[in-house]
Amino acid sequence: MDGILGCLTRLLLPVQSPKEHRVQKPSRDTKSDENDIQDIVDVLSDIQTVIVKGIANKFNNVHKEVRAGREELLHDAAEDLHALADAYATQYNSFIALEESYSKHRATMTHHWEGFIKSSEQLQDDLKKALQKHDRNISAKTFPKSLLPPNSRFSKR
Repeated sequence: MDGILGCLTRLLLPVQSPKEHRVQKPSRDTKSDENDIQDIVDVLSDIQTVIVKGIANKFNNVHKEVRAGREELLHDAAEDLHALADAYATQYNSFIALEESYSKHRATMTHHWEGFIKSSEQLQDDLKKALQKHDRNISAKTFPKSLLPPNSRFSKR
């Protein structure tokens, strides 16, 4: 670092105004100029290396922070899912019990409805037989002359 600061101070100290520069035309040493330019190139190269390392470190830090954040989010999500599983386990068990109860009730109701349908069909058959028997017993052997009784309001006078 001492070389960088020394080079920068050497470059910045002998600053002259443009008028002074025109008036004085010192003879320049080309070897000294080449060394100064090489020093500037070295300093700029060192600055570039430091900047590149800083940027690379920032990217590495960002990657580490992203990984840590992702792990934290996944951990929190897993904890939430475990809490939900515990909370809804009793509701799930209640739902299973309700389904079992409903299944038993449905079987009972189906049995009763089948019995009702069977009884209804038997009653219908018995009524048909009773009506047929009744019709056979009351039917006349001969057809009546009139469908209306003789003393009704609608009979002919």
